[in-house]
Amino acid sequence: MAGFRELKPKIGDILRAPDFASRLAELDAFPPRQAVGALFSFLLPREPLVKWRAVTAFGRVMDRLFARNPESARQVMRQMLWRMNEESGSIGWGVPEAMGEIMAVNRRLAEEYARFLVSYIREYKGRGCGDNFLDHPPLRWGVYWGLGRLAQAWPELAAEAGPELLSVLDPDLAMEGREGTYEGLTCHDAQARGLAAWVLGLLAAPGAEAALAARLDDQGVVTLFRGGVIEGTTVSALATEALKRIAKARTAG
Repeated sequence: MAGFRELKPKIGDILRAPDFASRLAELDAFPPRQAVGALFSFLLPREPLVKWRAVTAFGRVMDRLFARNPESARQVMRQMLWRMNEESGSIGWGVPEAMGEIMAVNRRLAEEYARFLVSYIREYKGRGCGDNFLDHPPLRWGVYWGLGRLAQAWPELAAEAGPELLSVLDPDLAMEGREGTYEGLTCHDAQARGLAAWVLGLLAAPGAEAALAARLDDQGVVTLFRGGVIEGTTVSALATEALKRIAKARTAG
């Protein structure tokens, strides 16, 4: 059976390949449980494109693992939840993104674990934050992206996050005093605002138009991975895109 030391360089070659999209299927040759262990090591942010490709690979590998052994796949999801817990002693780099990708690919796992992803951004106005609220802004960015992937596949399972996403766009709705910082970032930095706008558009969230319209002049810079590419954009562009998507959904409905 292939072990971590043997699989890691092979998987690394696939993730770094210029033709990654065409080589993704090569992961099917590896035992999925062992491939998962190797993929975790590529979620660190030091190689951004490799990290995002590892996220993509997680979805494919975990779907295979679930088909073979559903309980083993659930064990991996529980391991991810543990990595997001402060008591684990680690920072869950890339974990919420991987969770979102996995759930976008596998409906069963989405039904079981979507609520945990939402819990990481839950704030309660005037009453504190939910037990799972992430104080670390870069980790919350991963949650917003994960919710976006979930919304692309199963919007009804991500809809519960709507009020929390709106609070990111409208500081008046945010919990009073919730202005923790990380390297100068606040709870409602440009990356958070842009990703929240993107997800609200994917959800065609009811009542989001006013909050999105308020960000049409917001030129905060946002980095977004989609379509296999890391792109630079702005809060304004993503708010505009979200409003168009909502209008189209309303017309179609």
